[in-house]
Amino acid sequence: MANWPPSFHRNHFLLAFPSSRSQWLSISFLGLAFVLLWLDLFSLPLVPVGPALDLSWCGALIHFSALKLQFGKEVIFTYGPLGHLISFVYTGELFTARVIWEYASKTLFAAILCATIVFLPRLWRLPFFFFVLLFIWLDPISDALYFLVISCVTALLFQHGVSRASLNALAGALFGACSLIKFTYFLLCAFAVVLLAISYLSRQRRAGAIALVASFIVCLLLCWKLAGQEYGNFPSFIATSLDVSFGYKDAMGLPAASGWIVAAGAAAALLGLALCALIFWNARNPPVLCLVLFYASEMFLSWNRAFVRADDHVLSFFALCPVALLTLWIAVRSPGIIKLTGYAVNLLIVLVCLTGISLQKPTAITHCLSDTISRLAATCRIASAPGSTAQRLRTQLIDAKAANALPLVRAAVGNENVDVFGYEQGTVLLNDLNYKPRPVFQGYSAYTPRLIAANTAFYSSPRAPAFVLLKYQPIDERYPDLEDAGVLRQLLFNYRPLFQERGYTLWKRISELKPNPPLLFATQSLVFDEVCLVPGGKNLWIELEVPPSFRGRLLDFFYKPPPVEIHVNEIPNWRPSAIFSKAVSGELNVPRFLFSFTSPGNHGASFSDR
Repeated sequence: MANWPPSFHRNHFLLAFPSSRSQWLSISFLGLAFVLLWLDLFSLPLVPVGPALDLSWCGALIHFSALKLQFGKEVIFTYGPLGHLISFVYTGELFTARVIWEYASKTLFAAILCATIVFLPRLWRLPFFFFVLLFIWLDPISDALYFLVISCVTALLFQHGVSRASLNALAGALFGACSLIKFTYFLLCAFAVVLLAISYLSRQRRAGAIALVASFIVCLLLCWKLAGQEYGNFPSFIATSLDVSFGYKDAMGLPAASGWIVAAGAAAALLGLALCALIFWNARNPPVLCLVLFYASEMFLSWNRAFVRADDHVLSFFALCPVALLTLWIAVRSPGIIKLTGYAVNLLIVLVCLTGISLQKPTAITHCLSDTISRLAATCRIASAPGSTAQRLRTQLIDAKAANALPLVRAAVGNENVDVFGYEQGTVLLNDLNYKPRPVFQGYSAYTPRLIAANTAFYSSPRAPAFVLLKYQPIDERYPDLEDAGVLRQLLFNYRPLFQERGYTLWKRISELKPNPPLLFATQSLVFDEVCLVPGGKNLWIELEVPPSFRGRLLDFFYKPPPVEIHVNEIPNWRPSAIFSKAVSGELNVPRFLFSFTSPGNHGASFSDR
């Protein structure tokens, strides 16, 4: 693996110095591939910010980055301080940086993909190219693209970075910049850097390891500072991002449209692991172990990202898995029988993933060519006239502000700061209000004790906003009081409602914050499906603790816990008032949950006044 194959000089250097018709055809193909891939990957924002969920959080991230709010302290989310570089909405802020990054990054990404095509075995060059071209944007979120680019660079470094310190330095810089876009990118890049460094050191290539690690750290810290972040907040960014990641499975799970889709994803993942095991069995040495560990880590991350919320997110896994695993053959040179067996596994993975795509979105297969042609044509128009695109977005933004105007709210709030309870932050941005968010700014993401505590502490301090724009809108059919209940409790005690406008209620903070500690008055053991009578005549804070089981932990590690339902039975002529404090989904393995009864077991409930 450490040495280039004999065919490398014959096949690849001749591409740079063509001496025959076949080499000219190869160069022509690569040139065409670069142009088509660049047009396919290029993507500027197409719509202005709006009140819809995805438009809101994306627009809010741009706004936070423009204000240089501190990620990990003032902003806690799955994206980092450079998340605005892949935004798909327009707010009028940081658009120039977005355009520059798009031109630069997609040129680099297209070049990396073309280099990958060159170093792939001949059999897989066209399948790799067409699969990327047709399916990389099945999921509009760019995770599949960034994961693939990181995989390509890692595979190239495992094979060719050993003797090229400059190549390692460039790759480390790319990894450092991508790490601050999204936390999953950080994890994958960090895995790649650590495993590559171990591989280099095992082969006595200290210069390559130092160049890679040093450039990664330097670029990461430099980009952190350029994004307006303080170095002292970086540990908090890592800690809170880990908290968001570890709580994501329990809180954000959605079932797939059918069990066959999950089966297809599991089959593709298991085949990928089998391919990694086959390659390691053939050459049991530290560099190969590092290589297969990287691909196993990538599959684990992409599987979790896609199948926790198993809606159209699953398309990103099916689009990524086949092409990412093909890049293994850049760094692996195996004897005939191992290679043929591995190729057969790759082919099965391609077929399984195409089946999964068809099951989730049948038109994605039948319309893939026409959709790609439309995308290429649209990119030609946008990329050739970015000024016109910016003008169109500015006009659309003005129209969106007019359509979502809240004149009464603007008059009442003035220059005071305001937060949003709900997920429609886009409305505050469209009304140019002084938006001051709580750390976990989308309430449905406050799903662990530390995240709930961070938001509650913010509302219990002098930093609490003067006004709150409230629209009660839980996601995924959650029980309403489960979302950001700690903040809801502070809101009920320390704010008063003023008026409603277009479905939003404006609340104003009272002059002095009231402490409202709960008073424990009862603890009760329950089992699933047991009816628990809630005392009437009092406002209650009710918590349930569900002890995790070994089976539940195992299921949570490999997949996700099943959803838990809450049933509230109302007694005639009596309406209990209860505030619940945790929003997580799980069956046997959730550390804390409120009124979840779907399988047998003993559980504890506590009741508190207020």
